[in-house]
Amino acid sequence: MFEVWEENADAVRMFITCCTQWRASSGGLIGLDYSVLFRIMELYNIPNIKDCFEGVQVMEAAALNKINEEKD
Repeated sequence: MFEVWEENADAVRMFITCCTQWRASSGGLIGLDYSVLFRIMELYNIPNIKDCFEGVQVMEAAALNKINEEKD
């Protein structure tokens, strides 16, 4: 279990909700499908889409770094 600061709660929720929406190529994962992410943010009535998107991008980059680290 981990603590999530209130200002990051929407971004964490959207990252978790989009966990099956990764784009991939023959080389592996590329990143999240942003068109799906934005649609999900609309469905959940996220009040500040820009801040939420930027938070998701931070988690996405960290996840990709970890995934690529494990491939090496």
